[in-house]
Amino acid sequence: VVGAGGNREQARAPARLYARDRRVHLVAFADHPSEWAARPFLPGINYAPISTRPDDFGSVERAIRSARQDADLVICSLHWGPNMRERPSREFREFAHRIIEAGADVLWGHSAHVLQGIELYEGGLILYDTGDLVDDYAVDQRLRNDLGALFLLRLWDGNGFALEVVPLRIAQCQVNLATGEDRDRVLWRLEERSAELGTRLRLAQGRLFLRVPRGVGPVVSSV
Repeated sequence: VVGAGGNREQARAPARLYARDRRVHLVAFADHPSEWAARPFLPGINYAPISTRPDDFGSVERAIRSARQDADLVICSLHWGPNMRERPSREFREFAHRIIEAGADVLWGHSAHVLQGIELYEGGLILYDTGDLVDDYAVDQRLRNDLGALFLLRLWDGNGFALEVVPLRIAQCQVNLATGEDRDRVLWRLEERSAELGTRLRLAQGRLFLRVPRGVGPVVSSV
């Protein structure tokens, strides 16, 4: 379990995983509902408001620094924001940037139920929202929240990692590869919204690719 626990300390603790010989540490937060927040002696979630004020962000920064210790890759999972938003707000982008500055390599955002753009920032990867995977309730015919994607991260030799995005379609609680117009819509949506954030993805064989070099400033990178 990560992002929740029997008390506040447990909820903030990272999960430590291994991918072959690489150490991958995951820390998780949620900005709602606040009444579910873990307390010093009560169970709950690792609640964090979307705020860069020192009083609010301090606990987030400390949790990421703890996860950074002895890690080859740090992923921050963040359940944030309202449903059915196509783009992150300026406030959310500022918060995401602070997450990377605090030491995370990847920010994995989710909650909006629709795909948002991908941004590279100071050698870190920001997935503002990865949409749904198996949940196809109340499909919006304009936003098409039944169209999503699988995001595959691969560590590669050297100081960096690669992202592969596979278009998906959810129907009757089943996940399948998107085809035809559905696949093209997923690809177009991610390409357009990522370009708005300064990130260019490479299209090949019906999938999107991005190589993320680490230890550099803000860049536009493609495989």
